[in-house]
Amino acid sequence: MSLVHFDTRKLSRVGSVIMLVTLLGLPVLLGLLIAVFAVGIGLQSELDWEIIGTVSAVAACWIVGQGLFTVCLAVLIRWVFNGRAPEFLSAVGDQLGSTYLPSPRWSFMEKPGLYGELGGHDYRVQLLRYGGVLAPAQVGQSRLIFRWILQISMACPTGFKANYSPPGTPFGGLLGLVPGEVEDGVDVGAHGTDEQYALARSAEALENVKAAFEALIQPVAIFAGPDRISLSVHVPDGMEPAQVSAAVHRLASLGRILRGEALDGE
Repeated sequence: MSLVHFDTRKLSRVGSVIMLVTLLGLPVLLGLLIAVFAVGIGLQSELDWEIIGTVSAVAACWIVGQGLFTVCLAVLIRWVFNGRAPEFLSAVGDQLGSTYLPSPRWSFMEKPGLYGELGGHDYRVQLLRYGGVLAPAQVGQSRLIFRWILQISMACPTGFKANYSPPGTPFGGLLGLVPGEVEDGVDVGAHGTDEQYALARSAEALENVKAAFEALIQPVAIFAGPDRISLSVHVPDGMEPAQVSAAVHRLASLGRILRGEALDGE
């Protein structure tokens, strides 16, 4: 199954192009209009050409200055989004057998993400720098309340909706959690048939969920749905790439369990 339905790269690249055109195109047009306007006035009123040259030079400086500002702003935004995440995602890719491909330099609004395939299903591992420059550049570090957010999505359809969260997760309704029951230390909610609900509460499913929770120090929730499985978590201090790769494997296993497929043993 394709990742198109939750692949944000195209949207980020379109946004980057629009911002570049806006930051560069409009000032260039304004500068050219100032220069043309100055020349027109000079030709009609016989003003001193030195004045015309001065106005035109100001317009040229405006264009060059705005161009430099745009380049510096793009570099800053790219650094805010990326930090040291590319190195971390590259290490995760090595463990999952995927190659991390950095975004094009002009796509400065694109958030760092690792895209690959596991067990016939596409996945995305994305890191969001919560707090921007206030958050540390290194993944797995925190500064005050600011840290990285890890999001894992796998195109692994289950045929019904289920979610897993630690008991007493606050704002469960706002997070989109289906109300459920606590089973073996995990709050399990599901919308489906009795057989599907039994799969969601099976010992194998709960084992994979708890292993993912332990690897990432309790994500907010794990969501399983008709088209994908996903989780989101504030990156704990000291998190290693091996923990992320283990969580991806756990999501793949959970998808097979919820579809009623036998595990081959990973």
